[in-house]
Amino acid sequence: MTNRSSVVVIPRIDSSEDTHMTLKRGLQRLFADEELPHVAHYTDGAPYFPNRPDLLYSSSDCHCSVALQVAPAGLLPVGIDVEDKADQAARILPRYTTEADRRAMANYPQISPLELWSAKEAIFKAFSRYVRDFQTDITLLSPGHFAVSRLGEVAVSYRSGSELSALSESHHTYPDPLVLAFITAPEVEERLIVL
Repeated sequence: MTNRSSVVVIPRIDSSEDTHMTLKRGLQRLFADEELPHVAHYTDGAPYFPNRPDLLYSSSDCHCSVALQVAPAGLLPVGIDVEDKADQAARILPRYTTEADRRAMANYPQISPLELWSAKEAIFKAFSRYVRDFQTDITLLSPGHFAVSRLGEVAVSYRSGSELSALSESHHTYPDPLVLAFITAPEVEERLIVL
C-alpha cells in the first residue's frame, strides 16, 4: 500500500459471485505484498479496517462490478460509488436533486442523472457526519465540483464504462452506462487499478 489514494474496479466473475468475494479479489490486488486487512463494518454499514487505523476504506457494488477506494488516514476522506442503472437515476431525479442541481445540469449537459447520483453517493459516504439530507446538503456546482453544507467545496472524479474498459488490465469490457465516481483532492495523486 502506498501513500496515495488507490481506486480499484473489479468485474464480477459472474452475476452470482458474492460481493465480499469480489472485494477480496480487489483487496488482494491492492495489498499484494502485505497481509490482507480484516474488514469490519460500522453500525451505519460503512466498511473499515480495524487492524489498520492508518487507512480509510470505502466500497460500492452494482450488478456487474465492485469498486473500492483506500487512502492513508489524513490524506483525504474516501467515498466511492459505482452504478449502472441510468434509467432509474433519470426516473427518480427529483428525489435526490434540488432546483439548483437541475439548473447546473442544464448548464452542463454532459452531466447525466447517473453521474450526479453516483457523485452524491460518493460524497455522502465520505462526509456522512456533515450531510443530514442527501438531496439538499450536496449541491452540484459544475462537472466534478460540489458544495457540501457545513463543509465547503468537494471534488469528485468520474469514469465511464468505456473509459474503464480502455484501462482494464484483464481486457474486461465494462458496460457503457456504468459510472464510477470517487472523492478526489487536487493535490493527491490517485492510483486507478481496473481489473
